[in-house]
Amino acid sequence: MISRGRATAQTIATAVGDGMSFQEAAANEGLDTETSEAFRPEDDTPDLPGAAAIKRQAMGLATGAVSEFVPTPDGGLVFTVKERVLPSDEEFEAEKEQTAQLVHQQQRAAAWQAWVRDLARRKQASL
Repeated sequence: MISRGRATAQTIATAVGDGMSFQEAAANEGLDTETSEAFRPEDDTPDLPGAAAIKRQAMGLATGAVSEFVPTPDGGLVFTVKERVLPSDEEFEAEKEQTAQLVHQQQRAAAWQAWVRDLARRKQASL
């Protein structure tokens, strides 16, 4: 099922790349489409099957691009990001410090992991 889902996602992505709408491309594959409400990274997970995977992919997906296949308990899904809604200046200012802290934490974690890998490599240890 996953390989079929991946192939379907690729077929849809190719059709969208050739100028077809996402809805048309999905319909050509016999799929129904739905539209969810807009959400932000810090929002609670949308009420969708596979929501955590959708959220991860959506944050890195360009507007109009087609996602990879997302397996769900009852099958799977493919999605596109229709638009990005920018925060207001007030929202941006309110979240700027929190975002900076999150980025800093991610950078520290990445540096730690790189240091541990380098240490293990030099010691020829296996992790």
